[in-house]
Amino acid sequence: MALALWPLGLPQTLQQDGFSLQPPQNFIATPMEVGPRKTRRRDVVATYPVQGQIVVTSAQLDILWAFFRVTIADGSLPFEWVEPRTGDAAEFTFKEPFTVSDLGGGNSRISLSFEVTA
Repeated sequence: MALALWPLGLPQTLQQDGFSLQPPQNFIATPMEVGPRKTRRRDVVATYPVQGQIVVTSAQLDILWAFFRVTIADGSLPFEWVEPRTGDAAEFTFKEPFTVSDLGGGNSRISLSFEVTA
């Protein structure tokens, strides 16, 4: 099954303010009785957190709401969007529902928290 795509009617990049990403922690460390711990790679595929914000109009908020509630089943399904560091397509999943802050004038700031599959 093909992944849903991030809606074209929404901002296609996260704002620099409030943006963060962290490389995947894709290893297991085992303490040893003597000497340094031993580490090994967990898997070839790993997820890592990305957080950021977008500013949307009221019409765009409706698009986001429908995308979240219907297209990706309340955030339970993955979707494809552009990975902010590389610009490549990647698989995103919401870590939690987005948060809406009213900016006035029909605009809202949306705080987003994702897991990206590398």
